[in-house]
Amino acid sequence: SENKTKSERERMRTESFVKCLLKRKRIVHLRDDIYLTVFNTLKNEKWKDHIVTKGRKDKKVEYYNIPCAFDIETSSFYQDGEKKATMYIWQLGVCGYCFTGRSWDDYLTTIRAIKDVFELDPDKRRLVIYIHNMSYEFQFIRLWHTWRNVFAIDIRKPAYGLTEDGIEFRCSYILTGKSLEMVGEDLNEIKCEKLHTLDYSLPRHSETDLTPE
Repeated sequence: SENKTKSERERMRTESFVKCLLKRKRIVHLRDDIYLTVFNTLKNEKWKDHIVTKGRKDKKVEYYNIPCAFDIETSSFYQDGEKKATMYIWQLGVCGYCFTGRSWDDYLTTIRAIKDVFELDPDKRRLVIYIHNMSYEFQFIRLWHTWRNVFAIDIRKPAYGLTEDGIEFRCSYILTGKSLEMVGEDLNEIKCEKLHTLDYSLPRHSETDLTPE
């Protein structure tokens, strides 16, 4: 049946995700020559084998059907009685590769390299990147992107955002309704390590020395 065929396709895609993640599982700390590091890390993969087409006949869009996620760690402080926060590290996972950086300039350079590798276009070809609890990260990244479209379910609760770079951010927390820990427990093929609990009372910034944990 058509449903069974669709189910079989989804199963095959899931298996390809698992193989993709297990094969790479590589952390790339970005320091010098960031654009070339990201570009050269990703360029030799056969990403176009993972393209799926969605949309109406008159407006079809290609999507890379690969797992991608973004997360930041922040530190809050008070300045002149006003509470503020700063990002001190970000992580961007692309199908098993995990890129990490300490500044927004590094982040933007990474996004530019990804756009070029995947030949992204908001009207023709997109890459979906999931953010768990996007309402928080969005307050940090919203000024670093030019947005084509943003959909929010409430004030400061974006569920979806498409950038002019062809990157489509989606909130996995809104989509699943589950905490990150619960999502990890639901995984069958890949078991997640127990989440580390950070001491958020300690002030950190982009120059703070960090342990591997």
